[in-house]
Amino acid sequence: MLDECRRTQGLPYPAAIELAKLLEHQARDPAGALRVVAEALNLLTMAVIRDDRWRVDLEQRRHRLDVRVRRASRGRLALTG
Repeated sequence: MLDECRRTQGLPYPAAIELAKLLEHQARDPAGALRVVAEALNLLTMAVIRDDRWRVDLEQRRHRLDVRVRRASRGRLALTG
């Protein structure tokens, strides 16, 4: 999905950030948000022109989502264990 955005718009990072926000807060899907952020960071590593603002935002978001997803999975394990 972000690859299509990159082909058509050139800068998928704002779209990725907004999609991650929607997935996390509206759809209550932090794991999906984490996938979008990881994909955007992967695209950013291949970018010809790098912008540290996008990288910093995405890395902070990835860290926070990673913590949130790990906590949720530990909670599910405790319920089933």
